[in-house]
Amino acid sequence: MTPFGADNNALNRWLDPDIKGPMRMFRITVVLLALTGSAFAGDVLSDTPENRAKLADEYLKEVPVKELLDDITERIAANIPENKREEFKSMLTKHFDLDALVAAEKESLAKVFTVGELNAMIQYQSTPEGKSSMKKMGIYMADLMPVIQTELKKAIQATAQEAKSGSQTPAGVPSPTAGNH
Repeated sequence: MTPFGADNNALNRWLDPDIKGPMRMFRITVVLLALTGSAFAGDVLSDTPENRAKLADEYLKEVPVKELLDDITERIAANIPENKREEFKSMLTKHFDLDALVAAEKESLAKVFTVGELNAMIQYQSTPEGKSSMKKMGIYMADLMPVIQTELKKAIQATAQEAKSGSQTPAGVPSPTAGNH
């Protein structure tokens, strides 16, 4: 039995070659982490909300939100004139509710990931490779964000144009010409 059920259909859906880019990489990472975690199945906590919350706390110790926020702040500040950069970073940090982000991240981790997945993520993030890859995640996301934003904007514009022309409308959206007899 695989971590995804009695057969590999679920695994095959997760590794669907039609899914591209960051989502595919994320899915492959989750699958690999889940498979790695299954090697330690003898020492697994039961998958309860309490255990998920406990492991979410552990994960946040391995991947401190403050470090990620500092990295993001530095990347944003790079676009600010040098003579205003420090003031900008200070103000941004002052007005950013880190506690709210930590609480939201903890809640989301516990809601989305199973105990096995959280254990695997913690195990990976505690390795030198995990720590190194997490430090590079900001650079990776900074590289991808402009492409994601551009492609989403183009897709939204094309969708709107197609819906406007009435050639095909998204499910549940009435055609602009519907009811105009």
